[in-house]
Amino acid sequence: SFYEKGLKLSCGTRLPHIVDGVKIYSNKVINPGWEAIQIGCALNGAYVYNNTVENYGAKNVVYQNNGIQFSEGSKGICYGNYINGGKGHGINVVGHGDAFIHNNVIKNAGMYGMFLDERLSVGLGGFRIMNNTIINPKSDGIRNYGDKVTNVIVNNIIVNPGSYSTYTYPRTGN
Repeated sequence: SFYEKGLKLSCGTRLPHIVDGVKIYSNKVINPGWEAIQIGCALNGAYVYNNTVENYGAKNVVYQNNGIQFSEGSKGICYGNYINGGKGHGINVVGHGDAFIHNNVIKNAGMYGMFLDERLSVGLGGFRIMNNTIINPKSDGIRNYGDKVTNVIVNNIIVNPGSYSTYTYPRTGN
């Protein structure tokens, strides 16, 4: 999780190792105190698929309360997951920005259904967010800060986002 600058300790800065080829699949994670699934430093071949995650982030520790998270130095493919009820984002991607997130169901996220931020993504592909179903997120269904990469966000269903009434219609240039 400390891909860019390492972790500063009293004995010096410790740099993480790369964990390419990670596959996390067919797990059932219920009531984890922090993130249910978190990938960090997976530059190539990270797959998170066919998992069930429920009541994630139960301890509600800031920045540690998401359902599935791709952290700094990570990019990958995330699909076929069922994520229901938690304190943070259903899926949080703050890795390289080169992520393909598709065919997931996210219900009752405590913040955004998905949060996307392209950290360390110079020269990489953007977010491809397709065919996801997001129901009752506390705020936005998808919040995208990936403005330095090309993104494709298409064919997602977002039902009853908590922030719906805070936006004005029709939208303006602002």
